[in-house]
Amino acid sequence: MTKHITPMRFAMLLWLAVAALSIALSFGAIMTQSTVDPDDALRLVQVRDLLHGQGWWDISQHRINPAAGGGLMHWSRIVDAPLALGIAAFSPLLGQAMAESLAMALWPLLLLAPLFWVVTRTGAALGDRRIAMLSPLLLASNQLILFQFAPLRIDHHGWQIALSGVLLLLATLPASRRTGMLAGLAAATYLAISLEALPGVTMIAAIMAVEWWWSGGVAARARLIAYLVTLCVAALMLQWVTRGPVGLSATWCDALSLPYLAALGAAALVVVFGAPLVDRAAPGRLARAVCLGAGGLLSAASLLLIAPSCAGGPFGTLDPIVTQYWYVHVREGLPLWSIIDAMTGYMLAPTMVGLIGTTLAMRSATGEMRRRWLIVLAALAAMALLSLLVMRVTAIAHLYAIPGTAFAAFYVWRWARGIANAGLRILATMGILVVLPPTAGALAALAITALPGATPALVADDAAGHGCVDPPSLSALNAIEPTLLFAPLDVGPHILQRTRHSVMATAHHRNNAVMARVITAFVGDASAARQAIESSGAALVVVCTSAAEFDNFRAASGDSLADQLATDRAPDWLESVPMPAGAGLTVWRIRRQ
Repeated sequence: MTKHITPMRFAMLLWLAVAALSIALSFGAIMTQSTVDPDDALRLVQVRDLLHGQGWWDISQHRINPAAGGGLMHWSRIVDAPLALGIAAFSPLLGQAMAESLAMALWPLLLLAPLFWVVTRTGAALGDRRIAMLSPLLLASNQLILFQFAPLRIDHHGWQIALSGVLLLLATLPASRRTGMLAGLAAATYLAISLEALPGVTMIAAIMAVEWWWSGGVAARARLIAYLVTLCVAALMLQWVTRGPVGLSATWCDALSLPYLAALGAAALVVVFGAPLVDRAAPGRLARAVCLGAGGLLSAASLLLIAPSCAGGPFGTLDPIVTQYWYVHVREGLPLWSIIDAMTGYMLAPTMVGLIGTTLAMRSATGEMRRRWLIVLAALAAMALLSLLVMRVTAIAHLYAIPGTAFAAFYVWRWARGIANAGLRILATMGILVVLPPTAGALAALAITALPGATPALVADDAAGHGCVDPPSLSALNAIEPTLLFAPLDVGPHILQRTRHSVMATAHHRNNAVMARVITAFVGDASAARQAIESSGAALVVVCTSAAEFDNFRAASGDSLADQLATDRAPDWLESVPMPAGAGLTVWRIRRQ
């Protein structure tokens, strides 16, 4: 019987179980489209606009700051496409609303299926059937990863994790032109979706480059060249398909564009022509290092010459007030040590266990398996370091930790089985639980929250707003003729999703200037805010006084507009709009001079 339960069949059964449980637990939210994250809400709005005739290459959100032509977005149509296709397919049978709910529920879970396949295949590639069997179980127990594939989680994070897994799998397989091409295609897709892929894509290139530098093998060289060439060609094609001609000539620091395409092309050009020449004329590690170094330097120089401002990253030009009241409160973009609470333990522990297990596996392996474990260790170490600097990378670090965690579990099992005393043997065997993500995270959370200066409670991202757009608020807002609302940033996407109104700004950094304008109005005194709000063209001021974002506004020094609104001291140029009992939103009509 057990011989018919292959690792892959086990993985698919686990995926079905996870999918069924996820739908059951989220059923109420699915039926009401209660998106938790503002980005998921705005993604649905983008898809709706696409289905209602907005141009494929036009990714602006025209209900954000409509007087200025709409809010600028850096998102990719690659993420929109399957959602739009699903909604379009189901709408004739189920109606628009039900089709949206179904697509938003099923697509993240369908994207999770290949991730279960990838982790199982990676475990098999590492030469141990037991690791291949345990890996999908570890994935199913990791809530930090599964959260990004939950129903209604339709933003790009699931794509990022899945493609990261594909890249690691292809890097561990024997070097060949084919694996290089497949990895290049995955990397190009990853980059086209989000520039957050750049460190991971570069890391895979570095792993391939180091392998060629060390071995000088023809297959390693062929894989590296195939990776870089496919990455460049596929990136160019995807850029044109998803962003149009402007995507090939524009300069954006937060998305794939001309400077990054030029950097990729420069690296590929040097390696394509230089690597074969080096292997023929001057074979040796020094010559190969010179070739690779030249490619890296020319790549960096191309980027900096075309767009020196991009050296500061996508958030380098944020207005200081936007940084103070928005960016530093978005936890996923901060260093791990910026907030020390229970979540810190859940983020840190699985990565540490994976590093220990992967190191043990690499040291105990020989030959080809040692090479593969070494690649996993290098990739995990890189993502672990990056996750300390940017917390959103933690899910990818946890993914790369799965093989090592599986090895650590079996290592503990073998050690425990060797203990003669039955009682101690049973106790030691239970130590396997300590290496599993939920247990390791919980133990680390307990330890960390006991430290002096730690925050005992969980501190979440400041993405509040979804709970404020409740049925009473929606009913009242939708009874008002569509107009422009002056509202805080985080609640904006939920208003766009659930009503016909427009908003001045949302928490999306390309709209830095109008974000600063909205924040300045709320954190400044009421008299100064009046001119900013009236000149915006907005008809209503709408706030959720219980949102964490609004608490940040109220923390500003002086008698701010936010504090006046929260304490029922609205200035006389704002007229209260009656809202139903239980409404989370508070609304005022602007009395113009």
